[in-house]
Amino acid sequence: MDTLQDKNLMDIYGKLKPAKSILKHKKCIVYYFSASWCTPCKALLPKIKKVYEESCKRRLGLEVIYVSLDTDPEIMLKYYKEKHGNWYAIPFGDNTIDELRLKYGVTHIPYITVVKHDGTIISRNGRKEIDELGINVLVTWLD
Repeated sequence: MDTLQDKNLMDIYGKLKPAKSILKHKKCIVYYFSASWCTPCKALLPKIKKVYEESCKRRLGLEVIYVSLDTDPEIMLKYYKEKHGNWYAIPFGDNTIDELRLKYGVTHIPYITVVKHDGTIISRNGRKEIDELGINVLVTWLD
């Protein structure tokens, strides 16, 4: 959470909330790097939703953070509101997007990095793990 310590996250209604309070009791954070124009991202999104919904149902302490690589704020917000789950996003244009891309070596999308609350990397292969394990990926990430 160190990268998000003093940052705000945006909910699907466009409201900003302090990341510190949102992530306070979370065990792990799933950074989902994506964009509205990315076809493989659209195929992955329902799988991420299932993982997130199962985590919420079981109260496992997982939070998804959408990191958009869109170039238009209106398109990003529309896609986020209409297609994503009830998780948070890095606000459009925030320098945290580039910080996270550099920190986790993101060179393509979709890309998923999973970290513990303290920032320790659990996985840099989240996409592959979700494809292979489905909701059972929760055991891997939260074990």
